[in-house]
Order: sequence, then C-alpha cells, then structure tokens
Amino acid sequence: MKFLNIFNKNKEQAPEEPATIAAITYSIDESGEMFIDINIEDFKEAPLDGLSSLIAILATPKSQIVTIDMIKRSFIKEGMDQEYLKLIKDAACKASEYLKDSEDQEEDINQDQPYIKPSDMF
Repeated sequence: MKFLNIFNKNKEQAPEEPATIAAITYSIDESGEMFIDINIEDFKEAPLDGLSSLIAILATPKSQIVTIDMIKRSFIKEGMDQEYLKLIKDAACKASEYLKDSEDQEEDINQDQPYIKPSDMF
C-alpha cells in the first residue's frame, strides 16, 4: 500500500511512476457538498482488481491511521501543531455524528419492520 503525500512541497524531480489504473478521489466543495470520483482505466482484469483493492482498504483502520499520520507529519513539519489538533478534534466529532446518524437510521428501519409478519400467522 502506497499513500501519496499531497502536502509535499518539494519540487524535486520524482522518478516516473507507473500509470494509475484505478483511483477513488474524495473531495468537498465550499458549500460542504462531498464528492466521490471513481476513475478506472478500462474494464480489464488489472484495473478491476485494483479498484476492488481500493474499495477493500477504505474501511480498514490501517488506512485511516496511515492517512492521519501523514497529515500529522505534514502539519507539524509546517509548524501547524494547533491546526492539526483542531483538525483531529473536528474529525472525531464528525465521525461520532456520522455513527450516531447511521445508528438512528438503522433504528428507524428496524422499527418499521413488524415482529410478526401477517403472512407468518397462517
């Protein structure tokens, strides 16, 4: 697994990397609307396998930990310690809100389902 450090300000010539065959990009605009862009080279085996790997790693704690660590190192390198702490605090609060919303939606779905279906009575 390789993570691209977008905070790297070095303009040094990096060695040429292999072409990207699959990508998932998350972004947010000024209004707060979130977007997910999915790019795939074609529908052959290698790009599909790459996309499935990206999907599989999204929900793993390792993915989040590596991403947060990269952000932390970059913020600290730039002397932005307080901004990093605020970012992490805000992210934790938002994650908690998303989990609560998800649990509330699950409860609503479960409440709409009868315990005994009318067809089970016959």
